[in-house]
Formats: sequence, C-alpha cells, structure tokens
Amino acid sequence: MPRDTDIQTESDLFETAQTGFDFEAPAQNAILLKASSHVIGRITCREMSPLNANELKSVNALLAYVAYNQQVEQETVQAVVEARFGVDQVEKLPQKDYEEVIRFLVDLSMDEILQ
Repeated sequence: MPRDTDIQTESDLFETAQTGFDFEAPAQNAILLKASSHVIGRITCREMSPLNANELKSVNALLAYVAYNQQVEQETVQAVVEARFGVDQVEKLPQKDYEEVIRFLVDLSMDEILQ
C-alpha cells in the first residue's frame, strides 16, 4: 500500500520524465493537500508560520536602519513593507518571505515611493 508521500499525479510524473526533476518527500511538518487519492500539493509549517524571534529582530533592525538612513519615520517604512507583503503587522510576516523582505528593504528607496 503506497504512503501519501509516494503518490504523484500524472502531471507530476510527466514533469519528472520531461525535466528529470527529483521530487522530494514532504517534510514531517508538512500539510498535504489531497484530491481523491492523489497528493496535489503541500504547505509546510514554514510557509504558514510567522517570523521567529531572530528573524523579526533582524527585520526590525533593518526597518530602523532604512528609516534612519533615508530620513523617514520607521512607521512609514514599516507600512510600506506591510503593504508590499500583504500583512497588517510586520510580526505576521510568514517565514517563507523572510529573505525576500530583507532583499526588499536593502533595495528600498523611500524617495521613489513617496514622490
């Protein structure tokens, strides 16, 4: 009897044959999305979890740094990040977006946004 992690859809199998992509088994903390007996996707806890304490500390430090260097209020920079990532508080940013948030803040030019 196959386990849920062993089941792939026909399109997955076709893609594997075409690209040679090696599908990984879902992590133990993954939620499988199923339609009938086929696994159609998965959502890991990382995708649903908010930033951990260290990630949040880093994001807040970078928010303050950007605000100071670009001479705008930290709340303004925070509002831009929240709008860009579709959250109502920085604390609710998902872990999966952490690296993208950091890149966004590093490249952020408040002058272009405010004009």
